[in-house]
Amino acid sequence: MKTAIYITVCFVVLLFGLTVIYAGNVLDQGMRSPLQIVKTRKFIMHLFAENLQDMNKKMEGKQIKNSKVNAGNISVTAAMLPPLYRGVHKQVYTSIKDAHYFFKGQPGPAMKIQAEKLSTAADLFRKGLQTGDTTQVKKYMNNIQSSCKECHGIYRGKL
Repeated sequence: MKTAIYITVCFVVLLFGLTVIYAGNVLDQGMRSPLQIVKTRKFIMHLFAENLQDMNKKMEGKQIKNSKVNAGNISVTAAMLPPLYRGVHKQVYTSIKDAHYFFKGQPGPAMKIQAEKLSTAADLFRKGLQTGDTTQVKKYMNNIQSSCKECHGIYRGKL
């Protein structure tokens, strides 16, 4: 069991590292390519989804204490959202296979507030793990999921 947890943690850390490198490359290039920006957005959203799914599986399997890395990934990755979500680029989303949603756009400060909510929720979750209070941990997990849903409700449009 410890080997499986170790492999999962290594995979998540590796995936997170690749995301940071890829997103950093997009940001270093001054966000010139709308396609690259949109692909990075989608990649980060998949990373969020993978971390949340892993956290849910760990919660179901009574292994939620092993979710610190997942929560850390969500918290740190949330900080990358505001710079990546400045332009709308709806036309690019329509050109990507299997894309069903697009970023509707919103002024930068509002996106930053949403990203900070997500980051704070993930930090609280991670800190809650240290207390061992499963009721609080579940509450913080719900806060992370609510933050995601709230942001999607504001910014995500159906193609």
